[in-house]
Amino acid sequence: MRGFGAIIWVVAVLVMSPALAERRVALVIGNDAYENVPKLLKAANDARAMEQALSGLGFDVISAIDASRREMNRSLQELSNRVQPGDVALFFYAGHAIEIDGENYLLPTDIPPAVPGQEAFVRGEAIGLNRVLEGLRSTGARLNIAVLDACRDNPFAVANGRSVGARRGLSRIAVPGGMFVMYSADAGQSALDRLNDSDPDPNSVFTRSLLPLMKRPGLDLVELARQTRREVNRLAGTVGHQQTPAYYDSILGGFEFAVGAPAPNPPTAEAAASPTASDPALEIAFWQSAEASGSAAAYQTYLDRFPNGVFAELAQVKLAELSPSTPSQTTELAARTPTEAPEKSPVQKPEPLGPEPTPKSTVDLDQRIARFKSERKGPSYQCTRARSRDEIMICNSAELSALDLILTQSYRDARDRISGVGRETLHSSQSAWLDERGKCKSAVCIRDSYIKRIGELDAM
Repeated sequence: MRGFGAIIWVVAVLVMSPALAERRVALVIGNDAYENVPKLLKAANDARAMEQALSGLGFDVISAIDASRREMNRSLQELSNRVQPGDVALFFYAGHAIEIDGENYLLPTDIPPAVPGQEAFVRGEAIGLNRVLEGLRSTGARLNIAVLDACRDNPFAVANGRSVGARRGLSRIAVPGGMFVMYSADAGQSALDRLNDSDPDPNSVFTRSLLPLMKRPGLDLVELARQTRREVNRLAGTVGHQQTPAYYDSILGGFEFAVGAPAPNPPTAEAAASPTASDPALEIAFWQSAEASGSAAAYQTYLDRFPNGVFAELAQVKLAELSPSTPSQTTELAARTPTEAPEKSPVQKPEPLGPEPTPKSTVDLDQRIARFKSERKGPSYQCTRARSRDEIMICNSAELSALDLILTQSYRDARDRISGVGRETLHSSQSAWLDERGKCKSAVCIRDSYIKRIGELDAM
């Protein structure tokens, strides 16, 4: 009963922890009904469709349609007030926008008319994109996303001579840290409202391409942007127009609008009725309880509850290691006495480093893991700042956390043993390894990656 008590206690802690209940807040603005510049046809539709999609993806959405300057500023203030540190914040804007002297400005519906020479006046009456992005950054959100379907032709353009602002498109930007920005078209390009006058789609070419991809599980922001670029470029090309969406990425962690992967078959009635089948907090609680117990029964209980869980492969590895009928390599090595250890010929040279190096000894590694696990230490980084899938999985596993600490020490030891170009090579190889670790989709993949890398570092 003590084991179940521990599970209940961990569940209570996890449910109450705000880190596991990531909030998503969005502001969506769509401006069609301009008073003094050409009206648009689909920006309001784009905003309404985006609002509906984001609401279905767990966002608390603030919406403003045909917003004046005052209404846009009020909506931005409301977004800032709602977003709390650690949240995901999103800003979507469809409407007119222009570039003036390398800066981008969003135009409210009551933007006054302007002529060449009144650039400073327009800047004062418009909403600066940099101010919007800086306002998002100042909220302390862990991730800020800005999506701009606004790269249309300059509404102040004149037929001959200089216009207020660039003729079309927005300028490239350097985004603040923790920010991901998408443009509906690259710098110098204009975005299409529609393919032609008979185009029946209620949304712009960019938004109609983006929305279904947002609802597709397994797409992180970069892959989402890439697929959107391909689709928009394809659609625009059917009418001879060049439009390639741009994105600016300054984030370290990962994010998916639709989290998880679609099930290959509909769940059974029994599975659908189970409250644990799709509860990530409860799954983490069961896994942490199994790790704390270290018993085969605990790992089997986890697998019974979550046969396709995030830690399912690692649980199976643990069961194999704990099974008396199939002792693991670690168990076999630990059972040997010194006299039973294989002897090397006195003249035998060390074998060259192979493609799959392993740590100095499996026994040594297991002992180090056990020590760190007993000390209940986390990984080498702060779990409150974990953003990517692999970082979060490591934080939720005592063994992976221990391996992270061991690898960190092995890396420092290797760095202290070399200098000059060797250190640069070591740093580059470590960065490459982190990228590879980030591609892991399961805990057992991360575990194997750590063991291999520790072996490489120890062998240096």
